[in-house]
Amino acid sequence: MNQSLRKILAIVFVLGCVTVGQSQTADTEKLIANSWMLIKYSRNGEMLPPPAGHEKDKLNLYVDHTFYNESEQDEGTWKYDAEQKILTVSGQMTIDFRVIEVSADSCVLEAENPGDKSILRLFLKAAPKE
Repeated sequence: MNQSLRKILAIVFVLGCVTVGQSQTADTEKLIANSWMLIKYSRNGEMLPPPAGHEKDKLNLYVDHTFYNESEQDEGTWKYDAEQKILTVSGQMTIDFRVIEVSADSCVLEAENPGDKSILRLFLKAAPKE
């Protein structure tokens, strides 16, 4: 697995999953202030499980628009453009994700892998509360 793909998958946990529409921004922020886990992803349409050793990795998203990725020990900020439906995550690298769908329990995001330009679709679920 190339380094760019690994970083995108790690950052995926940072992904603040958001609803569409500017009027729902406050509700969206409540949804994204959560811990998220990658359950599967697709690369150019091929469905794949999380990388070995990363099945239980969590990304903690906070209401103040910061995040902490436990597995990568990465931290940074996120912002959401409701009009464009783009979630920008900035940590060790900056990635723009297109928000496909979101709920309190799940989120689907899409991004281009900067390494090989493949299209990644990330399927996330809310991590169990500890």
